[in-house]
Amino acid sequence: MVRSAWAKESAPETQMPLTAMPVAPSSRPPIAARCPTCVRARGGGREFKYGLPADGMKVKDAWRVAFHLITVCEDYEPETMGSPMQVMAAISNRDGAK
Repeated sequence: MVRSAWAKESAPETQMPLTAMPVAPSSRPPIAARCPTCVRARGGGREFKYGLPADGMKVKDAWRVAFHLITVCEDYEPETMGSPMQVMAAISNRDGAK
């Protein structure tokens, strides 16, 4: 097993079950209609640009894109960080405790 460089050095925490939050129906158009090409500032004058599909996305699609983006990061080291799923879990655990 590869130990993630992002992992916390504390005792394992118990996992809380995920429950769906009720969401009221929205009359807003899909975000792809409002923002077909999005630009996000990254700091230092750098930008991240991406396009959304016209027919929208599902959360599963966003996870797939996120995993792919991890693999193309200049500081991604699979030998020490593990898989993209391990990186996401470690960051979530680390940042979720704040």
